[in-house]
Amino acid sequence: MRFPQTIEVAYAALEWVAEHAQAMDANVKNIVVAGEQAGGNLAAVLAMLFRDRGLPLNKYARLRGQMLINPMLGASQTSSSMAATVDSPCRRAWADYIPVASDSMHPYVSPVNSCRLAPALVITGHANSLRDEAEGYASKLLLAGVPVQVRRVDDAALNTGAHRLIAAQHPAFSTLCQLMRAFLKS
Repeated sequence: MRFPQTIEVAYAALEWVAEHAQAMDANVKNIVVAGEQAGGNLAAVLAMLFRDRGLPLNKYARLRGQMLINPMLGASQTSSSMAATVDSPCRRAWADYIPVASDSMHPYVSPVNSCRLAPALVITGHANSLRDEAEGYASKLLLAGVPVQVRRVDDAALNTGAHRLIAAQHPAFSTLCQLMRAFLKS
């Protein structure tokens, strides 16, 4: 799926969660969007869409935060950490996601320059090619007065290996859960 269809599907999922929160015993006033790499892009874009559109089906819905792990936030891929990476799979992912080059500057494609969004927890790896753009995004949010926590962790801890990062078997799972709990308490 490509831009803009991807963000509309993600937004529809966010609307569904807000609409069915009570049935899931969830609090619609404490919605958090989260994602890793391309999913981090979608989470940041959802924060923008929530800011711009709200959730008309549930006027009580509140976006409490965004949790981004090594997020892909800039289609231009011009950060120093990206330039230092010879063969990043992100380059191919961006080319597949935005086949029309002019779309690369759309804020819903490249949220790296956005601000005035929900509070954020940004987790990056020390040597990850996405580190600089993720931390630059965090800086812009901070300058706009948005509460942000940035955590740079050991790259080996984020290497998904045999287990997905969200799987309890992943070596970094408990560390990520601790960071997320601390973020939600703040």
